[in-house]
Amino acid sequence: MDWTRALTAAEAEYAERHAGSRAAMARMAAWMPGGDTRSTTWFHPFPVVMDHADGAEMTDVDGNVLLDFLGNYTALVHGHRPPFILDAIRDALERDVLFGAPMPEQGELARRIVERLASAERVRFTNSGTEAGMVAARIARHFTGRERLAVAEHSYHGSYEPLVWEAAARTGTATFPVNDVAGAQRALDGAGPLAAVFLEPVLSSGGVITADDGFLAFLRDYTRESGSLLVFDEVMTFRLGYGGRQEATGVAPDLTMLGKIIGGGMPVGAVAGRADVLAVTDPSRPGSLEHSGTFNGHRLTMVAGAASLDALDGPAVERLNRLGGRLRDGLCAVAAASRVPVSVTSCGSLLNLHAAPGVTTPAQADEAARSDLARYIHLALIDRGVFIAHRGELCISTAMTEETADRAVAAVADALAEAERLEGLA
Repeated sequence: MDWTRALTAAEAEYAERHAGSRAAMARMAAWMPGGDTRSTTWFHPFPVVMDHADGAEMTDVDGNVLLDFLGNYTALVHGHRPPFILDAIRDALERDVLFGAPMPEQGELARRIVERLASAERVRFTNSGTEAGMVAARIARHFTGRERLAVAEHSYHGSYEPLVWEAAARTGTATFPVNDVAGAQRALDGAGPLAAVFLEPVLSSGGVITADDGFLAFLRDYTRESGSLLVFDEVMTFRLGYGGRQEATGVAPDLTMLGKIIGGGMPVGAVAGRADVLAVTDPSRPGSLEHSGTFNGHRLTMVAGAASLDALDGPAVERLNRLGGRLRDGLCAVAAASRVPVSVTSCGSLLNLHAAPGVTTPAQADEAARSDLARYIHLALIDRGVFIAHRGELCISTAMTEETADRAVAAVADALAEAERLEGLA
């Protein structure tokens, strides 16, 4: 089916509810290409423009209130404006926020990361997950003396082109399939000596597809035997366990990319890992790899990140994952009862609602996300007060309750029932 009737109706309702957003985007397009500055936040016919938020709710420029199941792509693990983070930021502002010198707060956030992440002995801060990938690649190349990198198909490590899997033919980066040991080994063997192999233990933008423990163990053995470094991208998945997703898998990478939740809503990135590997950035050592950045370790980021991690203790992580399970079960029940072909993948507090049945691979998730049905579901949920990624990704924040999750399930059920009615399936 092409879902034309359902999509047309959803677009019309969306345009009527969001006239202010349309006007704001048109104004901003005079100064920014397309009126936006992030590719991931733009969608057809135009994005929602936000005004303010609190807890689990956002309010757009038209006054529409939306449950935020996107959390700025999982970064806002405590929702919007958590008081403990605001207090930490206010205190830091009283003492100034930026110097051309180290600050104790940098060590405090680094200590928290090392204490939580079993594979981490040292930490290097950046300003984004993209920068963390850039620095991890430079460290791996410096440490191994090799140049070539490998990334998983349908992975996302930011916008540093050598780590963009779709650009591999142009950059020379090797790519490999996830959860296919034989296929991955062929691809990696054919790539020659590698500096590093990058992987998200759960492919977030690849449809929230979990890498099997056995596949991760294969990569660990392969990289160790071949002399390359294994890099886990836990920018999104660090929220899945007190010690990140790697805690549950039992596989320890050489380096871990971090971001999002470790900044408490402020711009942040980090590379954590083995002391001997990160030692190549030690400026007290002759021949060290230079890594600088005016805003690396910004005081507001450091204190907000420390407050975020302190609040995300073991019980908080367990509660997030329980709520994620409740949302998953509710969505699966709705999918099973509907004639609209949808399915759900999840890992703890990360989920993806797919506009196709039986999605189990990143390739299937990508195809489903490009369909008119996916566009309908996205707009129909916004029309019903639920904000998710246009590719169908959702996440849970500590500001949510069981009632919040149930409201999302009810919105999905209503959206699918409306599609059935409009397309003559009811």
